[in-house]
Amino acid sequence: CHNGNRERAVVMHSQWSPGKDIWIGFSVMIPDEWVKSQRGHCTSIFQIKQTENNVYQGNKPGTKSGDYSGGHYIGGHAVMHGNICGDKAGVVINHTGFTDSKFNGWSKPEEIKFANINNLRGKWIDVVLHWDTSNYRKGESTFEIYLNGEFSGRWENITNNFFPDVYTFKYGLYRGYMSNHGVTSTTQVLYYDELRTGRSFDAVNPATNRPLD
Repeated sequence: CHNGNRERAVVMHSQWSPGKDIWIGFSVMIPDEWVKSQRGHCTSIFQIKQTENNVYQGNKPGTKSGDYSGGHYIGGHAVMHGNICGDKAGVVINHTGFTDSKFNGWSKPEEIKFANINNLRGKWIDVVLHWDTSNYRKGESTFEIYLNGEFSGRWENITNNFFPDVYTFKYGLYRGYMSNHGVTSTTQVLYYDELRTGRSFDAVNPATNRPLD
């Protein structure tokens, strides 16, 4: 990707519209041969993306009609994404909102680091994400994350009344703005397994379900 020198190998796993109570479970492993990015640069490894129909994220839209004269399209930001930055693995929760228009909004990332990757290499980590927008018409949402079966965090109403046309869960490697930070390319490899979506923690928890393969 030539815009900001981005690199990605990403799979679009599932899509849904606001109003759903979605659980996503999977396992991920950082292999022993994982190579850190230079300067502590971050690699995104999974995300819940939000997008608006008929809007190209690479532009800076003012309206859906194609007037890109100004504004900041808040739907361009993921609801959340997991990442590895240098020696640390964690998640970023994007708090987003707007005053008069979704095309004139703001995004405030909250970064949470869970572990040093040196303590994770070669181990399968079970991840369960819970994204509940069943009360989105009231401006309400809930995000939860569980790691290896343990509750690890809960965030209420992080989207501040913004709910897009489509949510997409993606997994895989993504690195952006590499040239801006003076970072050159080095091959990185992750392993994923047991990806599920469902209606409850038990329905998607990799540790308690029969193997998919």
